[in-house]
Amino acid sequence: MTQKRIMAAAVLLTQANKRRLEQLLSSVSPESSPESVISLLRKKLDQATVVGAGIPRNYVTMGSMVSIIDADTSEKLKFSLVYPDRVNFALGRVSVFSPLGATILGHRVGDEPDWGEGDEIGRFVIAKVDFQPEAMRYRLRWSNRFN
Repeated sequence: MTQKRIMAAAVLLTQANKRRLEQLLSSVSPESSPESVISLLRKKLDQATVVGAGIPRNYVTMGSMVSIIDADTSEKLKFSLVYPDRVNFALGRVSVFSPLGATILGHRVGDEPDWGEGDEIGRFVIAKVDFQPEAMRYRLRWSNRFN
């Protein structure tokens, strides 16, 4: 891994996302999610920089719609990052308790996080955060000041 990729991997989480994930992790069973994913989420919660709702819009938060590009095949994938109770693959909703979801949380556009384990390592680039709930709330709050 190059120095550029290590520096680009700083993780930012909102206070609300961290709080909800801590609640979910306190009651998750090993049967519902791989231990490697649970460990990754716990590590992220411990090491992330936590901010309020003013997180930059190029960071992946819960509820974000994200476009990624597979670094090996150039295949593009677009999905929303959701809590486990909202998963629906047909609608493009990926759980934060999946390997891809846990990996992408808190990263930003341009980051190239690896995901998976052993021979199943995948590499991708976060190409775009198409929608981020916090950015939308911020815009709505400002637009309401002028109405």
